[in-house]
Amino acid sequence: MQSPMLPLNEPGKESKTESKTLAHLSLPANTEDRIISIAECRGISVNYLKAGQETLLQISLFTPNGTPVGKISITVEPSTADDSLAPMLAIPKDGLFEPLTFLHKVLKYADMNSWSIQSDFAEGRHEMLAGFIEAYLSSLQSSEIASVIRIRSYGENIFHLELPSHFLMTAMFLRFQEHYESPNFSGKTFTLSDFKNWYRSTQEHGQFSYYTDWAGFNLPSYVLSPFYKGAFSPLSPAEEALLSRLPRSSGEKYYVIATAGEIDSGVLRHELAHGLYYTNTEYRAEVDSVLESVNLAPVERFLDEAGYAQQVFKDECHAYLGDSLDELSSFLREADLTSYEEVNGALNEIFNRFLPCSLPTHEDSRSDDSQLDLGPDGIPA
Repeated sequence: MQSPMLPLNEPGKESKTESKTLAHLSLPANTEDRIISIAECRGISVNYLKAGQETLLQISLFTPNGTPVGKISITVEPSTADDSLAPMLAIPKDGLFEPLTFLHKVLKYADMNSWSIQSDFAEGRHEMLAGFIEAYLSSLQSSEIASVIRIRSYGENIFHLELPSHFLMTAMFLRFQEHYESPNFSGKTFTLSDFKNWYRSTQEHGQFSYYTDWAGFNLPSYVLSPFYKGAFSPLSPAEEALLSRLPRSSGEKYYVIATAGEIDSGVLRHELAHGLYYTNTEYRAEVDSVLESVNLAPVERFLDEAGYAQQVFKDECHAYLGDSLDELSSFLREADLTSYEEVNGALNEIFNRFLPCSLPTHEDSRSDDSQLDLGPDGIPA
């Protein structure tokens, strides 16, 4: 049975408040009917409440300018030791996007432990996270977001946008990417609400989990045109920031890729392969020749199930088949991988030959996602 959402200071009940920094959090044992303030930084505050036999984490969410977004209450199992919560609640720095990372981590931890999670603004942990991300980012100025975008150029017409936050990246690119390759919205004008309603219907859990589902983004420059022309107005501050950092094409095509946090060489290789395929005709011709020698049906079946539009199947086949063999085995579970080993080697030889410079290393990246646990595919774990 779920516990009700309790106020931070329940009327008629004495409370004692203690302030502690997240980095040095040590929760007191055997506390009863007490509120202990254990976390407070830009956009978020957390209180640890013991009321009788019940232990709750109460999270208050705010935009960067202090406007309340809502509250989340997590009922902790009685058998959970107080000090075991400390690592989960530790935030080492007060970065601009750290509250988004923090909430994702706490909600995931609570869900993994089957703790009751309640909110006064959304149902389900994915919806709670999405609601906070959208409210938080929409309160920022586009110029503030634009200032944190770092751009690398690969040759003259591939632009790699490095974002300090995974959640900023996914929220920023959502409508651009889905206008390009969504099976339901490709080539169409749509609102975020339109897309969210459809996306929920494609997920087994029925929630909007897009902001944790994708590790990188890629799109050709022509996709930006309707956004520049106002077809997608009103734009979010993040969308405005993206357009402000890219050249408004006057006929010369270019390609945009995006990653977030520490550079994952596998994700970056995958996205750069898309860039080369679009911008370099010789590269594309060699790749197409290799693809003609292999059965693409298992890969195309995966792409269809993953929600890609058919017009990008060949491009996506080449990018996925060039990924590591471990990555290939993760999505081609029923296929015979030995038939793809030679293709994998050939595609990587072509990629390495055409790439105009070496890939950056982890030391070259910067991130507000230092505490965001990423899976092997670069997606938040």
